[in-house]
Amino acid sequence: MEEFLILSAALDLIIYFLGFKYTLDKKIILLCALLLASALIGLSNNDISRRFITDFTLPFFFFVKVLVFRKYWSTADFGKYVKVYVNLAFYGSIILLPVTYYLFTSSNHSRLAIFPPMELPFANFMLSNTLFVIIAFFVILLYGKRAQLVSAIVVFLCYTFVFKRKQIVKFLFIFLLATVAVLYVFENYSKNLAVSRLKGTLDLFKSEESANSNINQISAGRYNEFETIVAQMKPQDYFLGKGMGFVYSVDNGGVYIETSNAHFSPIGFLSKYGLIFTLFVYYFLFSIFLKTNKALLRDRNYVIALGVSVFIFLESFFSYALFVTPILPVTLGVMLSLQKRQKMLRAARRNITGSVNK
Repeated sequence: MEEFLILSAALDLIIYFLGFKYTLDKKIILLCALLLASALIGLSNNDISRRFITDFTLPFFFFVKVLVFRKYWSTADFGKYVKVYVNLAFYGSIILLPVTYYLFTSSNHSRLAIFPPMELPFANFMLSNTLFVIIAFFVILLYGKRAQLVSAIVVFLCYTFVFKRKQIVKFLFIFLLATVAVLYVFENYSKNLAVSRLKGTLDLFKSEESANSNINQISAGRYNEFETIVAQMKPQDYFLGKGMGFVYSVDNGGVYIETSNAHFSPIGFLSKYGLIFTLFVYYFLFSIFLKTNKALLRDRNYVIALGVSVFIFLESFFSYALFVTPILPVTLGVMLSLQKRQKMLRAARRNITGSVNK
């Protein structure tokens, strides 16, 4: 894992140096001030470790890359990028699926839960190919990540009600058909590594005790993680955070594991960086999402980028996804670039109209 993080940081550093002049922004100055405060608090509360370093680099490179890609997509063709990415991610995930099952089965693992890079293929297929949307959905299901599965369902329903209202009966029928297929898989392939985990969650949710003793099992330890973090938080920690390098020990079946980066991202940001940083992150994201309008929704590339961004945003409430999913700053950069282009076009039209009136 450390080798992978070093490689990722090296690639991020290259992007930062190549696009340095595009990162000279007020948002980055504020970000650095917030991260510096968190670093100082962390120095007094926590040990210097690899986590301490990545607690700085992950958010810093995330915001930097969004701004660099905002400039990059003003001249580059996102449509060509989508074609290459979809071919690699979609077909690659399908090819690796039997290999993954073989490795997990041969190692006597009882469950499978892996994030395949399916957010962009799924968003792309929603606009072009209904059959491939269904295939993508089942690929996600067979990799066993509930956060990704739930996010895919929500994104699909939102897409249907926003873009396909005139064909809503057709798409709801497709959704119903997919639901029946999923129930069939659950019933007949319950021993599958991914299906057994998903079915187990569904069974626990339906049980009478789901609201009480089973809640931690349903959340795969997320609830226990939440309780553990909150128990360590003092009143001032909610405002200042416990600083970079903050770790906590979670009970994993009687074995306590030291970990960081809570699956429920808001409590993770709050516990580590504090309230101001948390509000800054979500203000930044919503300021991009809320600038979406009807004109932008007529642009295929914008809709794909929006779909991917919302997909990962939803995942972040079940897993630490915002700062570590490589495709997210790419698609946020696309949205910002197209928003800026539209703003410039509107300004140009107003100038032309003003000149004609004169």
